[in-house]
Amino acid sequence: MEAGWRNMMEVRERILKAVEALNYRVTVGDVSASSGLELALAQQGLNTLAQDVNGHLQVSSSGEIVYAFERDLRNRLVRNDLRSKLVVLARQVWKALFYVMRISFGILLVLSLLVIAVAVFVILTSTRGNDDQGGGSDRRDPGFAPSFFWFDPWFIFLPPDAPRQARPKRMGFLEGVFSFLFGDSDPNADLDERRWRTVGGVIRNQGGVVIAEQLAPYLDKASTENEDFVLPALVKFDGQPEVSEQGDIVYRFPGLQTLAGEQSNERAPSFLQETIIPFSQAGSGNLALAAGLGALNFGGAWWLYFLLQNASLPPELQFVEVLLPVLLLYGTLFLAIPAVRWLILQQRNSRIRARNRTRSEFAQLLRTLNTQLRQKLDYARLYAQRKVIAKDDIIYTTEQSTLEQRDYELDDPRFKELEGR
Repeated sequence: MEAGWRNMMEVRERILKAVEALNYRVTVGDVSASSGLELALAQQGLNTLAQDVNGHLQVSSSGEIVYAFERDLRNRLVRNDLRSKLVVLARQVWKALFYVMRISFGILLVLSLLVIAVAVFVILTSTRGNDDQGGGSDRRDPGFAPSFFWFDPWFIFLPPDAPRQARPKRMGFLEGVFSFLFGDSDPNADLDERRWRTVGGVIRNQGGVVIAEQLAPYLDKASTENEDFVLPALVKFDGQPEVSEQGDIVYRFPGLQTLAGEQSNERAPSFLQETIIPFSQAGSGNLALAAGLGALNFGGAWWLYFLLQNASLPPELQFVEVLLPVLLLYGTLFLAIPAVRWLILQQRNSRIRARNRTRSEFAQLLRTLNTQLRQKLDYARLYAQRKVIAKDDIIYTTEQSTLEQRDYELDDPRFKELEGR
């Protein structure tokens, strides 16, 4: 249920952005092309939005519908929609909780190292004291403890080269530990949205009619052997194929041929490019520090394990023996998880490069038009059109009652003849 609510809010946000970008007066085709949503979903979302914020429906003389909204659209939505307020609050709480979770792994690493260092130090000093049989000289090595415990606490929260008493502008050490372990957010998380927004723009720029080769640089599983890869675009934007006498197929999208106002063509990228996923967005210094401390923690945990086979800790440190399995598991996983993740990333990035290369090749094919492609494009232009619904075309709007609006049937020539008599 939570996933469904989250998806609904994401759809509404995409529709809001499209309405704002198109100056608060849109058709269903406008929103579908701008947001990358299916026509049916854009239709449903616009109806719901118009109901929630008292939007207006305008009907042209040809029966086309335009949705008109006030410019304080978001303010109205927040005032009238309690769920939106709850979502904003939930996002703030989640942001704080997620930050605590991110830094907790770094804190655990530091605590683990402290516990291991204290336990090893106690075992070594007690063993050395027993060997000396209480000799007069103090054999404790004062260099070990200070080198580990005497550190600037700001170093944990700030990057290595950050100025003291300055708010960190980049990822600090604690967040860097989380990034080293689990990576960061997927840079291609919005790939599907970018794909359909671009495809919608390409179709709209071409007058609502395209050939398969024009969509191939943006769709997956594109092939020169068949045009099955176009089917997702047909479903998304309610398209239909048209076949010429020569057997060439073009794809017409009537819903994207109607505009609520004049719009300039936006330049689309030559192909849809996925971003290579980095191992981590943390700085190299933080990564080296996290890896080094992780290796030290791993080695220290196993060293403590072997020391405890022939020694024991004082009563006040007996809890360390209970925690030892956890320390061993944590130390091992701290190095194993990034190693496995690195191997998986190599495979994922290899597939990303392959997809980018394929889409780039289709874009290059489209730039070097051959006779067959020119013929298909010429046929597509026969169906291309852009119908703009101007305000003068509006014959009815929900802003006014029916009695207040002009009866456009009186423009019929038969009524004109009666008026002239």
